[in-house]
Amino acid sequence: MKEKENVVAVEDRGYVAILDIRLTEGLMQEGMVRDLVRHIQTLRKEAGYNVDDRIKLWFSGPENVMNAVKQFEDYLLSETLAAFNNDPDEKAGARREIKFGNETIIINIKRDRYKGNIMSDVKRKGPKLTKKQRDHFRKVILEKREETLKQIETKKESFIDSSPGSSQLDSNYAYHMADVGTDAQEREKAFMQYARENKFLTFLDKALERVYADPDYGYCKECGERIPDERLEEVPHTTHCVKA
Repeated sequence: MKEKENVVAVEDRGYVAILDIRLTEGLMQEGMVRDLVRHIQTLRKEAGYNVDDRIKLWFSGPENVMNAVKQFEDYLLSETLAAFNNDPDEKAGARREIKFGNETIIINIKRDRYKGNIMSDVKRKGPKLTKKQRDHFRKVILEKREETLKQIETKKESFIDSSPGSSQLDSNYAYHMADVGTDAQEREKAFMQYARENKFLTFLDKALERVYADPDYGYCKECGERIPDERLEEVPHTTHCVKA
């Protein structure tokens, strides 16, 4: 069978397996962010931070890296227990310069004043949420969790159905080679949506733990103000008010 550039095809007993080996922009961006996570985790360790310490993160780099960070922001922040610091004090915390090809990226991290689920340096500006209020938001979280689980299952089925080796491909007829790139992009898109829903589920699970255990649930960890109910209804796992 004739192979095209960036496409590998193997035929055996009437069946054809086709693999698109091109590195798409999405895959390259994901690789950049995973490498950034590795450097940040190493910097955390060298700075002597505890495993559960939350950090403030600031870095500068070329446009392609910044675009990758924007695309995979949730993954980067959740993996490193970080929040972006838009006005860093470069003399505080730990700092490192790393090379990405010919480009230089500067990373600066420092411990966040918010540790775990308790606001250490920010005083809560109001009474704790009542049990009735916490019961309500627990119900909101559980409903969103159930909906997310359904979405995960749907995305998983979509990803599997469009993957090489699925029943849709078990045919004696090979794909038209012009369709290979489109099929690969669809598989990548389905997988990214599946991964995003799984990450959202993680956020909801953490919120489910906090809703009763954290006395400051429902308050902004940056300014101490009460997060409006309307925002908690839509984003029950948030720890920030809109201003923060």
